[in-house]
Parts: sequence; structure tokens; C-alpha cells
Amino acid sequence: MYTLLLLVQKRFGAQGLEGARVCDIGSGTGFTGIIAAALGAKEATLTDQTTVQALLEENILLNAKQVSPDVVKFAEFDWDASPAHLNPPFDLILVSDCVLPKLYPIEPLVKVTRVLILLLLLF
Repeated sequence: MYTLLLLVQKRFGAQGLEGARVCDIGSGTGFTGIIAAALGAKEATLTDQTTVQALLEENILLNAKQVSPDVVKFAEFDWDASPAHLNPPFDLILVSDCVLPKLYPIEPLVKVTRVLILLLLLF
């Protein structure tokens, strides 16, 4: 996760995400999406199952001094469902530490990532 954020910062610079729409798939704690907002994203959509919604919302509030809660939002998202309610396209799609073969297999993640990338290319 930390390595991904270093890569994002190196690729885009300290304020390189200024104005970008970011989607963090399988957010878990929300760390990557919150950092993307801190790097200037105008919107960071943190997606995961409702079982972690309270944790994500708490972490968003805990970081409210650095990142406006208006910029970071939670959206429930099951990888087997359509991503239409997430309001794509996004400028950047983040995926970090969200595949556990027995609990969360990679195939649905690959499928939904392809759909989001195709939507990005269409717009």
C-alpha cells in the first residue's frame, strides 16, 4: 500500500492529482484513497463492502484536518456488480492489498477493473 502511494506521488508529484477523480477499489482502511485526496484529488471514491463502511467513514473523519470529508466518500461496491453507481470515468483507479485468494479471488477484481478502464477510454 505504501509502495503504491510512493509510486503515485513519484508519477504525479506532490500536487499532481489536483482536480483528478480517483476510485480506490477494495479500500479497506481507506488509506490509499485518503492519501490521493491529500495529493490534490478533487474527488476520491473509496469502495468496499458495507462491513467496513464504519471504519472507512471513521478514518475519513479522523483525517478531516488534512482532507475535506466532501472530497472523500464511501461507496458500497461488490466486484460482481456493475460499477455504474460509482459515476465513472475516473482519472485514476487505485487497487492495493485487496486480494485474498480464499476470501476475495482476483478474477472479479480483474473484470471490474477492465470495465472501469474501458469506461475511462470511452470518455
